[in-house]
Amino acid sequence: MLERPRRKRVTADQETNHANVESVSPLPRPPRAKRQVPAGRAPPLKSEPAPVPWAADHEAAVAGATPLHEQRLSAITGVLLAGGARSVLDLGCGEGVLMARLAEQAQFTRLVGIDVSACALEVAREVLRLDPLAPPGRVAVLHASFTEPDPQFCGFDAAIMLETIEHIDPGRLSLVERAVFGCYRPRTVLITTPNQEYNAVHGMRPGAFRHPDHRFEWDRPRFRRWACGVAQRHGYSVAFQDIGDCHPTRGASTQMAHFTSGTGIDASR
Repeated sequence: MLERPRRKRVTADQETNHANVESVSPLPRPPRAKRQVPAGRAPPLKSEPAPVPWAADHEAAVAGATPLHEQRLSAITGVLLAGGARSVLDLGCGEGVLMARLAEQAQFTRLVGIDVSACALEVAREVLRLDPLAPPGRVAVLHASFTEPDPQFCGFDAAIMLETIEHIDPGRLSLVERAVFGCYRPRTVLITTPNQEYNAVHGMRPGAFRHPDHRFEWDRPRFRRWACGVAQRHGYSVAFQDIGDCHPTRGASTQMAHFTSGTGIDASR
């Protein structure tokens, strides 16, 4: 996805799907066979696990026992369940963390994730236990970009962009808008992104981004102007929600726009 940069750079907010992958219990893997050590030779020392580049974000440090990413996953799942969505499109699904969470809910009868990173999709198939040779079932992941209009992604009840848009060059956001809101047109669209105002609460220096691949980080007024413009142009209403602990003047660490097909705009929430 140009939405979600390749594994070299990390697929779309892997501050999201990757940075906090520990917030979702991994599926059990078969035990590995023990390596035989020749007689008389000392077994090799265990090396320290290599640090994951996207794991060192400020959110994990401040969220404590309830990581911010876990709150994002819970917020999105709650909105989808309450809204009665049954088919969900995860735009920039990365390694499938959100899809694994949604797959636990029987309400969701069709879950499709797309990403431009073949490496991330390979991991997602393992996490979701998908056989790439099997015919599509309730859950599927596809190599595709959500900057491209594609009729196969039309007809979903909901589409999710979880910590994704900040990985896209601002000049290309119009392509995302055209594809998602102009072509796919799901009944509900949920978009989360960092709240730049909250970076100071995380102890970050002015102008710093939470992830090296972020192309921008918006404050609440800037995000709301963009979201309201998208809603007006495509016949959606939009409301806003904070995710995470709220600062009295800076809001929460994550901001979410909740688009619903219809008319009118509610920018007060």
